[in-house]
Amino acid sequence: MTFLILAGFVCAWNGARGDDLRVSAMGNTRIALEDEDNRLNLYDYGRNPSYLLRDYESHWTRIDFGASGAVGNLRRAYDPNDIENYFGAASGRVRLGRNHVIMGSIRLGWLNHGSVSRSLEIDQYNDPFYMTDLTTGDFQHDGPSMSADYALRIKPRLFVGAGFDYDISTGLKDTYTRPEIVHNKFMANLGVTYEPTMAWTTGLIIRPSRTQNRTQFEKGDDQLDNLIYRYYGDAIYDMLATSSMTVREVLTGIEVGLQNFFAVDQLTVGTQITYNAEKNEIEYGRNKNELLGYWQDSGIDIGAMGRYKFGSFPLTLGLTGRYRADEGWAKRPEYEDVLLYENTVDLLSGGLGASYEFRSLRTLVSAEYVANGYDIALADYGAGTSKDVSIVQNIGRLGLEYSLFNMHSIWAGVEVTDFLVDRWLKLPGNTDRYSFTTGMKYRGGYWDIDLALQYGVDTKSSVDDDRESFGAMVRFNHQLE
Repeated sequence: MTFLILAGFVCAWNGARGDDLRVSAMGNTRIALEDEDNRLNLYDYGRNPSYLLRDYESHWTRIDFGASGAVGNLRRAYDPNDIENYFGAASGRVRLGRNHVIMGSIRLGWLNHGSVSRSLEIDQYNDPFYMTDLTTGDFQHDGPSMSADYALRIKPRLFVGAGFDYDISTGLKDTYTRPEIVHNKFMANLGVTYEPTMAWTTGLIIRPSRTQNRTQFEKGDDQLDNLIYRYYGDAIYDMLATSSMTVREVLTGIEVGLQNFFAVDQLTVGTQITYNAEKNEIEYGRNKNELLGYWQDSGIDIGAMGRYKFGSFPLTLGLTGRYRADEGWAKRPEYEDVLLYENTVDLLSGGLGASYEFRSLRTLVSAEYVANGYDIALADYGAGTSKDVSIVQNIGRLGLEYSLFNMHSIWAGVEVTDFLVDRWLKLPGNTDRYSFTTGMKYRGGYWDIDLALQYGVDTKSSVDDDRESFGAMVRFNHQLE
């Protein structure tokens, strides 16, 4: 009990947002698959912290260990050739009384980006401004990630909640120009839930955030200056020779979401409308910081999901839909009247899924299909280039669960994605992804043990290159009541 209370205050790794190990091991089938971390409610669907009390069923403690990685040449120019990621996490959820509950955890991670060509940033594709040198080397990042969510009932049908995410890491490139990157991010998570009727629940979410990446360059042992290329889009750049310099990226943002959920008999329908806006300012400095670029992005995201359960008949059907529109632009402060870069992304998505339990065979089958239609337009005015493309992405998923003696479970799944997409259109075109998953649950006396494994490969029919990914995670789960 003491551990759970402390873990709640000391924070969380992903909580209910991406922690659904069973779903991941069953091919990521989410539309019609019922799971403890994949319910159709305000918390699991939108992480509204005020709904945590309603989502609560029991105290639990979880200890997770995981590893993942990727390797291969089918990637964007500044992506690492290979990735290694290892972590350990402890999390817990506890009800502190009739009217309040808390959940949280802490995660310690180590990340290696191997054979990074020229890139000098933790994420070279978060805006049109970036830095390079002429070398290839490894980046190593390590540090803790933390978060927590707390919910309080203040009236029988009115709940409030608050939480936060915080992570910090330090990264260092092992070759010239040896930049050191200190990354930190904080996001507050504020929510309100109100239940006007037994069938209708509505909620509000507000999430302000601030991210800073601070990169420090110092003269090396050879006493040579660092030669750095600063890009403003893909064509405009300058070269800077310096013994020491600091680059500071500060991204501030706000996200506001409105949720409505309706539950009538076997039917549950949820909707969420979210508006987000963020601004990234890039400063360079030796003696004083100088603002050399800023990027602004805003968007609206409308999502809906419904599930229908056929009573005693072991079938669940699900539908999902989504519309998202993002608009981003970049300028240089010394040319405020001239637009440097524009990028708009429209997404229209629809999906359907079904889960059926073959009771005599003790087997659950879940399958789904999602179609994503993208319209992406970008213009790099400095380079004099523009693109306007429409892409239809098809995703198919299949998951299986076999139960043994109503205690243990074996999972397997496959996920196929036709045409990977990023907003910058930098990924190799017509790249497909095939992902295969498996796992198991073992129920012991005090602790359950879950294991999930993943193997994936990205391929492009017109080239011989590919990119493989691997993942493994083991969880020790203790239900306290």
